[in-house]
Amino acid sequence: MFQGINLADEAPSDDKLTEYDAQHRTLYLRLLDAERQKLNWEDVVQALFDIDPKRELGRARRVLESHLVRAHWIAENGFLTQAEAPS
Repeated sequence: MFQGINLADEAPSDDKLTEYDAQHRTLYLRLLDAERQKLNWEDVVQALFDIDPKRELGRARRVLESHLVRAHWIAENGFLTQAEAPS
């Protein structure tokens, strides 16, 4: 889990980078890497979001899906290579 970082249940859906995106760049990279490696989604959501999918199945799926969609959007728009936060 990302200690000291506030993780929202839903990632932003803005059409521009947000401060949340800048703060969670590493999370997005780890999600894309986990997907590429075909890791078990339950293990990923437990490790990255500290959500137990056995206790909160619906929430676990929503949180993971929301952030994975955002990670793809950011990657497809070339933003994962930008290190600075939006102004």
